[in-house]
Amino acid sequence: MTSTQPADIILRPAVSPDAAAIAIIMRAALGSFDWMPVAALPVVKLHCFQSNTGARRFHERHGFRAEAFGDGTTNEEGLPDIFYVRRA
Repeated sequence: MTSTQPADIILRPAVSPDAAAIAIIMRAALGSFDWMPVAALPVVKLHCFQSNTGARRFHERHGFRAEAFGDGTTNEEGLPDIFYVRRA
């Protein structure tokens, strides 16, 4: 990113057989989302599948709030999802 202006970031984790291992690595690497204000990101947005209860708990524990619930018609997998937003 070459801009010095804050920007929205959309995170869309891939679904894979290694998802649990990836989550453990992410949790260890990031610790928490406390780094976001330091990075000057006023808003972080992400989608999560409704059936992924572990990811939902993780995001909600770190300040993300559900803003919309989808029926799966707008994602490649066709699965119901949740649009989360965290504001600094």
